[in-house]
Amino acid sequence: MRTQVSLDNVGALLNGRHPDPFHLLGPHEVEQNGRRALAVRAFLPQGDQVWVLDKAHQVSHPMRRIHPAGLYEAICPLQEDHAGYQLRVADEQGRMTTMHDPYAFPALLTDY
Repeated sequence: MRTQVSLDNVGALLNGRHPDPFHLLGPHEVEQNGRRALAVRAFLPQGDQVWVLDKAHQVSHPMRRIHPAGLYEAICPLQEDHAGYQLRVADEQGRMTTMHDPYAFPALLTDY
C-alpha cells in the first residue's frame, strides 16, 4: 500500500517546520481496501529496521521506510487502544531498543 502522507508534510517534518508533528506521526486511522486500519508512523533516523509491537495480541508488524531520512510506517489492524503498542528499533549494528511511541499519547500542551 502506498502511504497517504503528502510530500509537503514529510518535507516540513524533516526540515523541522511542521506546525503539528502529531498530524503526521503516531497512530492514525486510515482506510485500506475498504476496511479501517491503523497507520503507525515514526521518525527514527537511527533505525535500520523498525517494528510495531502489539502487546495485547503478542504480534509484531514490520514498518517500511517511506523516506530515506528515517520516516517509517506500518499499516496494522485497528485496535481500540491506540497507545497499546511499542516500537522496536534495530540500529545499523543490530542493537535492539524497545520504546513507547511518544506520539501515541495525546498532547499535553494546549494552544492556551
